[in-house]
Amino acid sequence: MNTTYARNSIGIILMLFFFVACNEGSNTKLSIKDGAFLLDNGQIDLKEKIVDINDLNFDITRVVPLETNEECLVGSFSDFLIEDGNIFIADDRKTKSVLQFSSDGKFKNKIHRVGKGDGEYLYISNFFKLNDGAGYAIQDIRLRKLLLFSKDLEFQKVVPFPYSFEQIQPLGDSYIAVNRKSDSYYLSKLDSHFNIVDTLFKRPNYVKKFEFGLSDHMKYNAKTEEILFHPQLFNGLYKFNGKEMKLSYGIKNKNLFPDKSFYVQHKDGDFNASMMDLTSNKKITFMIAQETKTKVMLRYRIARESYISIFDKKTKKTISFPINKENPMSLLIANTLYINKKGELVCLIRAFHGLNCPEIKNKLTQNVGEEDNPIIVFIHLDSLTL
Repeated sequence: MNTTYARNSIGIILMLFFFVACNEGSNTKLSIKDGAFLLDNGQIDLKEKIVDINDLNFDITRVVPLETNEECLVGSFSDFLIEDGNIFIADDRKTKSVLQFSSDGKFKNKIHRVGKGDGEYLYISNFFKLNDGAGYAIQDIRLRKLLLFSKDLEFQKVVPFPYSFEQIQPLGDSYIAVNRKSDSYYLSKLDSHFNIVDTLFKRPNYVKKFEFGLSDHMKYNAKTEEILFHPQLFNGLYKFNGKEMKLSYGIKNKNLFPDKSFYVQHKDGDFNASMMDLTSNKKITFMIAQETKTKVMLRYRIARESYISIFDKKTKKTISFPINKENPMSLLIANTLYINKKGELVCLIRAFHGLNCPEIKNKLTQNVGEEDNPIIVFIHLDSLTL
């Protein structure tokens, strides 16, 4: 994929609002200055064109229903991974298991080791592939440890892990982690032994005071091996390729994000008051960004309404539509989990929602019941047309 970086106008904003600090190894430290609250301009206009999702054409390439039996019922899907021809779903709520399915949805294996013992966990905070390809890891924030498993999901060992990262993603020969909101840096770089070797992207002091319960989000693009990162309550999107991080996109609608007055008013960081202010003033309180070869997709929440915006990198045009709980297709797009090496959106939807969507139902090659496990749908977003 051809990486799109900031154009000249964004470069000027970078010079004004951001600085590059000392280099450590091959990494570039990027920091938002405390005086910079929002970018002054951006390419992505969330209000440019509001459309009806029923008027959009999505190319659904594959539909994979997951096998349903008593041993592999999916309660929730807190983490998701497709690797080595397998589909992994981590359920940290109902079954507290990691379920393994084949590429065609057949149940194969699972990890279920709940407890406080040496090879046990209480909470599946993250599930990810080891960067050497030898197996997988579960992070348990509560017990402050990593549990390492072989490729056959056999338990190997425990690694003490005192960090409370929100996300962990292998990237090359290292790992990138999203720090907790009160930390000084947004991201940390870990070596193959899970030691912190670098910190990236200094968090401004005015943000560190706020514990909203909202998360900074990064999404991995398997095709380009890059991470797209969105700091909460900020209108810039950043791309990191393992060596450097650059401001890649700006969101034009500054009025949808809190400005300096918000941080001054809520300097004590009261969660309820801050959230009430953001909601009543119809500000964005949550955003996840993902990218394909030709599109950038944003999922976000304004007040109590959720939306999706799709930015075309070639035409520089943006279309947006609300997420309608009664519309299976909008729910499907909203449940995009990541982008695979083919550039497809990998989405997961409950069976009863999927059966109400003709585009999905027509692609099914086997009988699926409304109470069955979720359906995985692969969509070529680059083919989207009005």
